[in-house]
Amino acid sequence: MSARLSPDGRYLWNGREWIPVVSTARVATSWTRPMQYAVAAWFGVQALWLASLPFWYINTMTQYADAMNRQNQELNPGAPTPPPELMSNLDTMMRVSFYAGIIVGLAIAVLAIVAALKRWTWSYYVILGLLALEVLSLAFGALNTFAFSAVAGQYVGPPAWMVWVQLGAVVPCAGLFVWMLVAVIKRGPWAMKKAVPQVT
Repeated sequence: MSARLSPDGRYLWNGREWIPVVSTARVATSWTRPMQYAVAAWFGVQALWLASLPFWYINTMTQYADAMNRQNQELNPGAPTPPPELMSNLDTMMRVSFYAGIIVGLAIAVLAIVAALKRWTWSYYVILGLLALEVLSLAFGALNTFAFSAVAGQYVGPPAWMVWVQLGAVVPCAGLFVWMLVAVIKRGPWAMKKAVPQVT
């Protein structure tokens, strides 16, 4: 007598009893490839952004820091100025941290792109966690700048366009996070469903 699959696909009749079907294979759905490309594109944009930072970010933030120092000196003319040696050491430390952060960020972005294209199951949950952290970080950073500016009565922060870019990035990042969260709940990692064994 041939084996029969139950209507729900969860049990198999072996001629004597129903036994649970164990299946770990997954098949792609209509969401799978678009999701792979969306994740790869998102981290690709981040990689390009990170790669561009050494060419403009330091000068932009140095100008911002100088402006803030001048403003503080005007508001507190009697305040002591830090010794040049201290400022030089701090500058070196900040530059080392800056370039180390770029290297780590690029490595994560490249790994996420490869993982998305390979559809590694473990990476799905890691990327989901990274997206959640990015949404919180981007939103909190931008809103924090606006809050400090409101308290100070004037804009206090890096160039305004950088803050708006940061705030604008929340939308696609949050959208991708929600899509991936819905996909893993409804279908599975990378929106792939478990294959139903064909029994004759």
